[in-house]
Amino acid sequence: MSTLINLFPNPSADPAGDMSVFRSWPGNNGNVSAVSSVATSWGARKRVAQATWTTINDAFTGDFGLNLEVPRPGRYTLRYSIQWATSQTPGFVSTWSGAGNSAGVTRVAHSPLPGPIPAWQVIDRWITIDVTAQGVTNRPVILEVFPGKTAAARAVQIADVLFYEGDFDPALTYFDGDSDPGPGEAVGWVGAPGRSASFRVTPEIDLNPMPDDQPCPRVELVARDLPPSTTAVTIWRTAAGRTKEVRGAIRTNASDAISLVDFEAPFGVPLTYRVEPFTATGDSLGLIGLAETQLDVDETWVHNPLNPFGSVVVSFRGSAVGAISRPVDGQVEHALGSRVGRVVSSGRRGVVGVSLDVMTETLADADKVAALLGDEGNELPPVLCFRIGARDRVRLPQPFYAAVLDIVESSFDYTEGTGEKIAHHMSGTEAAPPVPGLFIPLLTYAHLNAYYASYAALNADNPTYLAVNTRYDLVR
Repeated sequence: MSTLINLFPNPSADPAGDMSVFRSWPGNNGNVSAVSSVATSWGARKRVAQATWTTINDAFTGDFGLNLEVPRPGRYTLRYSIQWATSQTPGFVSTWSGAGNSAGVTRVAHSPLPGPIPAWQVIDRWITIDVTAQGVTNRPVILEVFPGKTAAARAVQIADVLFYEGDFDPALTYFDGDSDPGPGEAVGWVGAPGRSASFRVTPEIDLNPMPDDQPCPRVELVARDLPPSTTAVTIWRTAAGRTKEVRGAIRTNASDAISLVDFEAPFGVPLTYRVEPFTATGDSLGLIGLAETQLDVDETWVHNPLNPFGSVVVSFRGSAVGAISRPVDGQVEHALGSRVGRVVSSGRRGVVGVSLDVMTETLADADKVAALLGDEGNELPPVLCFRIGARDRVRLPQPFYAAVLDIVESSFDYTEGTGEKIAHHMSGTEAAPPVPGLFIPLLTYAHLNAYYASYAALNADNPTYLAVNTRYDLVR
């Protein structure tokens, strides 16, 4: 997991706008003018702007710097590349007492000061500062110092400005909202492109496989450090060669973090989860972050996707899944006079008409099987989710969603009075589950209200919304 915000807006050239790059102070007999964007041989470096300046007195220096806006007092590091039109011996100014400049800024560390730099030679510079007061204009400014008198204007160009919270880290390289993301990363602008901070984020995804029966085996997921421009999130799961949206996390409102429970995670196979954030305009930031786990369970569980609280343990009977058919939907047509026919088809179907005969051990479990297709006052779609445990050696997709239109119950040993085993005969055809945007939440306000006497008690026990949303212990 990593989160980096480049606070510098990196405009191409904006001499009159709010994000003007350069500053100078006539009191030091220096003058900066003609801020512009020009074509230079920077290679892959991203130019910010060019400026020209003059100094008119040997006793003074030509000072100028970058406008840097900080969100809060603290430690910050500035990195940039710079080149001059004439040979220079630059220096640093660590503080400046002028109102709105770098008041309250203390230099902590910096790159070695170079000797004379030949004209147009690019060097990389960095400086770490502590900001204790933000100044009148909320723009502390780090200054470059150019000593010496000159009658002719001299040009300077700056590129690859990276301004971030924290100490200097040589591994951090320049980026902005237009940079290409690395594996699992999201890169973008916090606000308007080229006029706002930019981010580079790899979310942290915590996975907790839970093989217990509260109410059934599941994977609890928390994704943190989402991109700053996130307003909604979709979670994707890849298992057994299939990538699916996770129920309950389809463009769900989210900003910094999201939590959910995956009741349809298959058993005994590697599970990979990724996050797809969306901006307020509906733009996808791509699949980012990556976390893997495995949910190992011995028993086979079946439930209706819209009622995970009705999950039940079953075991396949010997007559179940005796044959698996995946036919091609098509036919052979013979043209007049043709010796061989031509196939007209629309592709292969999923599993068709497979026997799903199961056994339950208790009457309570038998009642749950009878309720899988709904009952009075609880209408449910006739699509069931089978998750195959390690004890049942059957070759069905994981998980297996089956359209089941009838469940026929028969006694195994119950009528003889020797036990509570019930046999359930059903036949299923592979079908799409209910749209994953439909779900039943595990944790509800009813659970919170039953546990906490007041909102004050809830807030005292849970400092954030994320902490409240992950109190699954109140359900168990």
